[in-house]
Amino acid sequence: MRVLDTQQKVRDTLIHEFAHLLAYARVGRRGWGHGAAWQRAMADLGAPAEVYHTYPVKRNKPRQAVQYRCTRCGSTFVRLRALPKRRRYAHMHCGGGLELVKRAPLTEFLVEA
Repeated sequence: MRVLDTQQKVRDTLIHEFAHLLAYARVGRRGWGHGAAWQRAMADLGAPAEVYHTYPVKRNKPRQAVQYRCTRCGSTFVRLRALPKRRRYAHMHCGGGLELVKRAPLTEFLVEA
């Protein structure tokens, strides 16, 4: 299924993404996301600052989640995104290191909970 199947959807998407570029050009990294700089850029481009789709989006693959375990206390928790591998992380309650247990569809973790 094609998401951008009409000229209006293509136009809205291009304006949305161009507003990201404009916000970055104006304030640098502070313009990241859909904050005030992006909203101001959308207004300057004559478009409403909407960050949601007005049409259904069919995803190519199911949403993934990751499970981590504390090496000290054994607590496990699920995140929707994996932590970047370039850093080391500690469990905030006991200070133990975190290790990746598994990566699976989010629905698998919802059944376990």
